[in-house]
Amino acid sequence: MRKSKPFIIDSLALFELIIYPSFEQLAPDYNGVYNGTLSEFNVMDKVSLAHGTPLMEIFKNMNFLKRKEASCSTEWSQVARTDARKITITELYGAVENCQEEFYQGSLKDFRNQNKRFRDMILQFFKEGMAVDLTVNSYFGDVTRADDSNPVVGQRWNWNKFDGIFTKIAGYISDGKIPGAQVLNALPDAETTPQEAYDILKDAYDKQPVLMDNLPDASKAFYVNKSLAKAYFRYMQSIGQTTETNMMLVMNGMPALSFEGIPIYIEPLFDPALFALNNNTRAHACILTVRNNWIYGTDKDYGGGPDLKQGLRVWWSDDDEVWKQKMYLTAGTEITAPEYTVFGMTDIA
Repeated sequence: MRKSKPFIIDSLALFELIIYPSFEQLAPDYNGVYNGTLSEFNVMDKVSLAHGTPLMEIFKNMNFLKRKEASCSTEWSQVARTDARKITITELYGAVENCQEEFYQGSLKDFRNQNKRFRDMILQFFKEGMAVDLTVNSYFGDVTRADDSNPVVGQRWNWNKFDGIFTKIAGYISDGKIPGAQVLNALPDAETTPQEAYDILKDAYDKQPVLMDNLPDASKAFYVNKSLAKAYFRYMQSIGQTTETNMMLVMNGMPALSFEGIPIYIEPLFDPALFALNNNTRAHACILTVRNNWIYGTDKDYGGGPDLKQGLRVWWSDDDEVWKQKMYLTAGTEITAPEYTVFGMTDIA
């Protein structure tokens, strides 16, 4: 009997064909369908697993001009300064097994000869589930947070495998790199009214630091949950500043809105993830920052298996008579310029 050969993708191919495209599928360049904002992350490869990788922060100085005195001496100035921060990554994996005998029951018994489709289908489910986990952790991940306690297995969120952007922001607020003057009052823990939504965006806009405020508006963006965006859209409707066409764009999660010339991006996973984090109570988030300010760190050569080169393996286990899939990867997040961040969020219960 011919034994089923395992289906193996090496680490580089996993990064190029599955991990990185999963971010693009969640947030592609605008092409008529907008499904998320993860294209706002800059992907940093080859991050050191042992030591992390320094972020090359070089800040221009000014105040070079001097008055010429009757002297041969020169007062030298420093043209730039650096900041020693770094991004770190975490070793991760995903592993599932599926019994096709359990699947082909009842009316599906006559489809037992379609088992290749079963294998392809569960692989697709696995890849999509891993993409959701990466998305949620990239934003809300906090390694100190407890596992989701939802009693329904298929509805448990994955939010504590590596620290995400919200956790990074909280750290920078705590150490003062993001000043308190750039933090909004706690957002409502219920549906926002149209006026409240407008006031939240206005408050964020007004709290920009001077240097950020003087950057081109097109270089910045608001990142909000869909519920908040819809309420702001209704405010715009109430003052006659929108159309039915724009309403359809917003309902499809597309970036059709702007505030004072700054585009508003809707992350579809904000609402359900925040709802779960807040004990099934409505919660909101609003981030105003410069575009592409977030970094997703990884190492596309990282892998597992006997030679530590496998990114994804799919195989049939003769011992257990199940299909198994296992994925190996690394991930971490950072913020390029935390000081260019205005942040507001509901106090999570």
